[in-house]
Formats: sequence, C-alpha cells, structure tokens
Amino acid sequence: MEIKREYLLMASVLLISPFANADDKQPIQDGIQLTSPPTPNYPMGAAIDGRSGNCTVYFDALANETLSITKVTCTDQSFCWASWRAFRDLSFISYRNGERDPLAEYFGQKYPVTYSVEDKSTPEEHPQTDCVLPGMS
Repeated sequence: MEIKREYLLMASVLLISPFANADDKQPIQDGIQLTSPPTPNYPMGAAIDGRSGNCTVYFDALANETLSITKVTCTDQSFCWASWRAFRDLSFISYRNGERDPLAEYFGQKYPVTYSVEDKSTPEEHPQTDCVLPGMS
C-alpha cells in the first residue's frame, strides 16, 4: 500500500509572516517564521485501514522562541499523537517591528495538517474534535 503524506501549508496568513526577499524592498512583517515545516509520521493503524484525516494544532509562540501547544483537534483521533509530536520540538524565529525579537509573543496561532492515503481525502466539512493528550487542558 502506497502511503502519501500531505502537509497543508495554507497557514501562511494565520501563522507565518513572509520574509522579504533580499532583492525586495518590502519590510519584514511581524509574526513568526518556522525554521522547518512540521513532519508528522502517518499513524500505522490509520495507514493500514486506509483512513485519511485533518488536524489543527493550536499553540502560543512564547518569549525566547519557545512553543507551547495549547490544543490539537482532528477529524480522527488516531492522528492526534502524530500531530502533537510533529510540533512538540518545532522551532521558529520571532519578528516584531520588522526585526528579529526573541522576546516577542504571539498567542492563538494555529496550523492545519492533512493526512491522506492513496488520494483519499477527508471532506472539509467533517468536524474536528478535541484530542485528549496528557498535559493539555
């Protein structure tokens, strides 16, 4: 069975402020820039069953460029741990007033993740429910 992982990177408006190109005269926007995209592992049980799903990871970008996951929601609970693990050690760079500022904080960030097997997709209207993960209220 061929397994295809897709990462929905539409969070640019919600999460990632674009960098100005070195040749571009536009200022750097405030916000955070991930140093690398999250890379969740496809849960084996879901892959074997041919299940696809969507998740959203909610987090706060805290001072000293640390990340605090506040909530994970998924259309299928089998994707909760994979999504949480993909973000737990993620690093980023904070910008404020067009300059790097490790003390800048941005609350209520969210990042969608899509899991897809053999081109099956989960309809957008399928509701996500809160994941039950240790240490998260």
